[in-house]
Amino acid sequence: MKIAFDVDGVILNFYHKALPNKNNFVQFWDCPELGKIWHQIKDDRDLWCNLESMLDFKKINFDFDIYLTAIDPNFIECRQLNLLKVGWPKKEVVASDRKIEYCIDNKIDILIDDKPSTIQQCIDNDIKCIQFYPSFAAWEKIPNAYIAYNEDDINYYINKIKNEQ
Repeated sequence: MKIAFDVDGVILNFYHKALPNKNNFVQFWDCPELGKIWHQIKDDRDLWCNLESMLDFKKINFDFDIYLTAIDPNFIECRQLNLLKVGWPKKEVVASDRKIEYCIDNKIDILIDDKPSTIQQCIDNDIKCIQFYPSFAAWEKIPNAYIAYNEDDINYYINKIKNEQ
């Protein structure tokens, strides 16, 4: 069973680094505040290389295959270093803004992601998907998705999906 982990908004806390003055819930996955500053942060190597972890790898009890992220491909190396720095294992980092196509083409069985439209596309294409819902999120939860709030939930749903196969 091939498993892919999204990075930004799942493993690494992109929102609080990109929106340091935002103390409230993020209402929409693609919140308007990000749109206003995107041109300032999209090429910010320091930002993309120094995000804090939201999940503790020591609490993950399954193996996975790749990190699948929509990061700019120029930042793959710094993304790998950032993940190692916060305690995640060295795995291939795939940069793609076409995650569903990548999952289909590479026979990914399970994707752990936070973006509602990606979750819905997974469900529409019969790809098992766990929607990670960080503590600061107030955006849409996708019906028929496995909703996870922490490492224990992710572990539970991975085992549940494996047992259903």
